[in-house]
Amino acid sequence: VSPAANRVLGYDPEDLIGTSTRRLVHPDDLPLLESLPAAISREPYVVRFEIRLMGADGEYRWLSGITRHAVDENGTVVGRVETVHAIDELVESRRDLERTTEALRASDAKYRLLAMNATDVVLLLDADGVLTWVSPATQQVLGYHPAELVGVNGFELVHPDDRDRMLAIQGRIDKGETTIRFSVREKTAHGEYRWMSGIVSQVLGAQDAGQSRIVTLRDIHEQVLARDELAQRSEQLAAARAELEVENERRELVLAGTRLGLWDWNMITGELVIDDRWANMLGWEVADLQPATIETLGRLIPPEDLPKARDLVSRLVVGVAHELDDEVRMRHRDGRSVWIRIRGTVVLWTPDGHPLRMTGTHEDVTDVVRARSALAESEKRYRDLVDALPDPTYVFSAVRDDDGALVDLTYTHLNQAAAASYRRSVHDTVGQTLLSLFPSLGLLGVIDFCNHTLVTRLPATCRYRSLMRTA
Repeated sequence: VSPAANRVLGYDPEDLIGTSTRRLVHPDDLPLLESLPAAISREPYVVRFEIRLMGADGEYRWLSGITRHAVDENGTVVGRVETVHAIDELVESRRDLERTTEALRASDAKYRLLAMNATDVVLLLDADGVLTWVSPATQQVLGYHPAELVGVNGFELVHPDDRDRMLAIQGRIDKGETTIRFSVREKTAHGEYRWMSGIVSQVLGAQDAGQSRIVTLRDIHEQVLARDELAQRSEQLAAARAELEVENERRELVLAGTRLGLWDWNMITGELVIDDRWANMLGWEVADLQPATIETLGRLIPPEDLPKARDLVSRLVVGVAHELDDEVRMRHRDGRSVWIRIRGTVVLWTPDGHPLRMTGTHEDVTDVVRARSALAESEKRYRDLVDALPDPTYVFSAVRDDDGALVDLTYTHLNQAAAASYRRSVHDTVGQTLLSLFPSLGLLGVIDFCNHTLVTRLPATCRYRSLMRTA
């Protein structure tokens, strides 16, 4: 139970451990609680719900939640994760909205339109951008009482860096476009700016010529921050990969001369000839390891890794394998473990076709193994962040032509919510391109849209219909 339980319900999280959820749920909501396990067993495997839970003061509070299966690294279901937040005010606002909507049905078309959009911030503006009506949701989203904003020019709330773009949108509306979608940063009553997704439309048939357009705004600030964090993680991951590649190249250049240890193995007698570098990388001199045999190698390998090493040797001796390229741990003279990449090839055979002699190299790859492990951990954290998002989330890499123009997008990762929305598994989707799965998107300008967001580096929204595997 997260610490937020104290803020939302008044309980100490430790006091709730081991408590049956049924004890906290309002009696009228128990059927909903009992239906959740079955609901998340069906696609899309994530269920949103609203329920009443008893607080520490004995009062019931409305909560909005998301529940889904909790799985381990092997994909095995180990429990259920539920995330909830208080929506008492939202439920009360929703009830007020229902009452208001009933009254507005008898009014003219303008007020019916306002009722349809009342779940988000709704603004009526005249031709000059002055606010003539502001919905009650503005107080919850931006912190202003509606009366504060009536008579204010809407552009005063827009972030200075976004004003030119919004002025251009106003010009398009003035020229006859009926509906335009946009994203913008709006100033709150506390002086902060929050990202909003918006729609501006002409109010067709309005009797009052001053109220010429309607704007609806939805708070997407957290989503934008999450996308920015994902983009930052992507850049960090790309930088880590690039750094690792440079490090590997530098290491290969350095070790190409004298840093590779050489060995020569008589596969019949077991005699092993090694050079100074082979011995030095493990803290020894060649003389310390004489007489050197294949058993010498075995004594330098940790006991837990010996079965793997013996299997490799056995495959070479019986002729199942003729080349060797593997990484093994070996004990340094000072007791630490050193990762060694062993490479070799059978170079001499007996007359009856049995391997006789094998030569190769030893390379200290301890830094490479550690970097690979660190990179894998970084990728895991990055993928865990993506997978934890409740909304379908995709990570693409750009596919460009010889001139550098964006021509397609390749799926590099997507979370379970995204896979469920596609009716495809993550495994079946990663590596595919967007247009190979949805060819029609090429005709709808989606690639041009994506290229625009890459160039402007601004969040943007597009809506499209796609044919699913279920037809």
